[in-house]
Amino acid sequence: MSDLKSSPHAQMQVLRQQLIWLTGLLVIFAASFLFASWRMQSLIVRVAGGLILADLAAASVAFMGYRFARQDLPMTNRTARFIRQELLVTFISSLILVGYGVRVALDIPERFSEPVAVNSNSVFILTAAFFLINILSAWLMRKILNRGGFSLRILSVITMTAGGFLLLKSSWQRWDPVIAILMTLLYVLAIWDVFKSVAELLQQGVPTGIKLSKVVQGLEKQVDINTVSQARLCWEDEGLQFTGKVVLNTAYDPSRGDAIRNYLNETFGIQRAVLELTFSDDTKSDND
Repeated sequence: MSDLKSSPHAQMQVLRQQLIWLTGLLVIFAASFLFASWRMQSLIVRVAGGLILADLAAASVAFMGYRFARQDLPMTNRTARFIRQELLVTFISSLILVGYGVRVALDIPERFSEPVAVNSNSVFILTAAFFLINILSAWLMRKILNRGGFSLRILSVITMTAGGFLLLKSSWQRWDPVIAILMTLLYVLAIWDVFKSVAELLQQGVPTGIKLSKVVQGLEKQVDINTVSQARLCWEDEGLQFTGKVVLNTAYDPSRGDAIRNYLNETFGIQRAVLELTFSDDTKSDND
């Protein structure tokens, strides 16, 4: 008897339930932090609110992706549709971080010239809570999102919590903008890494871990293949697709196209291949 918990449907239900709970919690936390940042005038808490908004956007978009593409299970088969969903989630989160980073950066110079008194006790409690929120969201979304620059994100959260502690133990009010500057620098590094990865993926149309040149070289090493030309990789609804013209040094063999397709799938994870085969006897075959 099969274990129902390991079935694709059961796994999907668990993931959707986690996303529902996470989205609901993030709505509450985002509203609380944004209200608190307005009341306490703390740049640190404002940044925390921005990060929670980014997590909320990511969770919401991921949930919509699972809602309308139930067959996509990342732990067993990361389809093209799911990878496009990851891109959208990452891009939206990055835009929110950019917007909040700019908004906070505009307030920093004024805070140095005219320090604002903040409630250090409340700031420390909120930053500590934010650290726990990030641990929770990272655990719930570990199989769902592509968290580029996640180590920098955790470092930013630790820096934020340390800032709350310094505000609690010190009367120097400029700790608030100082910590905000450090966190902004970390955000710039994390956001740049994310945008660079997204740009490369969008420009190439393929995962950064798969190089077209390697695929062509692998094919041309086959004993019966002379050349591979007009090769291209792209994402289709069925998955990653290879297209190209292949010249072979053997006579016509109707099964050769399937053999090449199996090689591409087993070696590079390419789900589909559209091939124009030319055999040594000048026979041509379009193999889809």
